[in-house]
Amino acid sequence: MLFSPSTNLEEFLTRSKTGFWGELKYLHPKLKLNTVWFLIPNKPRGISHLEFSKILRKISHASHFALFPLAQYFCLKVLITTIRNVCTYHFFVSSLIARFF
Repeated sequence: MLFSPSTNLEEFLTRSKTGFWGELKYLHPKLKLNTVWFLIPNKPRGISHLEFSKILRKISHASHFALFPLAQYFCLKVLITTIRNVCTYHFFVSSLIARFF
């Protein structure tokens, strides 16, 4: 499991672009298939989110790297669930403190 910024996606297609991890991706053949590369979201300017996701899918399919964009968690359903869980937790802690005093 490795974390990598998603600025140079071409580094997963060709060895001519070394990118963030340099030659580490190609040291061992199993590293390519058995490692999940978590991509930290960094969308370039002037490109839509849909276009960027299409590029990401194309590169993931062509390179056979297990690319996992962390930005896919930034959807409305996950954000609402997270906010609900945080508020519920704080309400629970506040009620415990109130009972204690």
